[in-house]
Amino acid sequence: MKGVSLILFILILLVSCNEQSPFYDSYSPLMIKTQSKYSINPSTNTKDYKVFEKHYDKNGNLTFHIEYNEKYNVTSKSNYTYNESEKVVFVTEFNENGDTINSFKKIYKHNSKGQVYQIEKIDKNGDLQELRRLEYDEKGNIKIEIIEKENVKVNEMNYDYIYGNSGEVNSIYIKDYSNGEVLKKDSIIYSENQIDLISIDSKGNINGRVSIIYDDSGNIIEEVQKSNDNKVKQKFIYSYTYY
Repeated sequence: MKGVSLILFILILLVSCNEQSPFYDSYSPLMIKTQSKYSINPSTNTKDYKVFEKHYDKNGNLTFHIEYNEKYNVTSKSNYTYNESEKVVFVTEFNENGDTINSFKKIYKHNSKGQVYQIEKIDKNGDLQELRRLEYDEKGNIKIEIIEKENVKVNEMNYDYIYGNSGEVNSIYIKDYSNGEVLKKDSIIYSENQIDLISIDSKGNINGRVSIIYDDSGNIIEEVQKSNDNKVKQKFIYSYTYY
């Protein structure tokens, strides 16, 4: 599974909260200092390798992010800076020998509500590679996403939401903005300390499932990615240190 469902879901949750933990609880007495994600062997239930490590400041802002591959080589490093209206992420990517193969920065621009309305990806030469524009509905969820590359629109999507009785999002329909065609549907199932995401394509086929388990403070502690027939494909656990 490509993880599109998870990325979309986290984007919706995080887009206005400065890259805090996806289930961040502002009332938690403990402030996260680091968050680490590990790949787990489903057969032996032992750690295979560290997927990433994130560092946060005492305000809950992400400041540093390192990603690793299966051989424990660093594949990318990201540094975050903030001001009142934007967040800037400086990214450096590496090959297995540790040589730099790419570098770029992303600029997240925020409106007065703290929502990201524009994301610019700028290459090492200072040229704009990609531009994303986001619009929101009255509930604060993404309504329209427009993607441009080299000043040419390459995609425009509309997001429709189905809500439960308590106001929670149960389904997300991603549509082609020009003709209203449903491109994908993400269904969300809630249970105690767990969220299940089911991704369905335009033909009604299940593309994959993700189960996310979190603790009482709202921190993710386990993530399980499953195949169409509900078999475990990948498993991850999260660990934390605190201030």
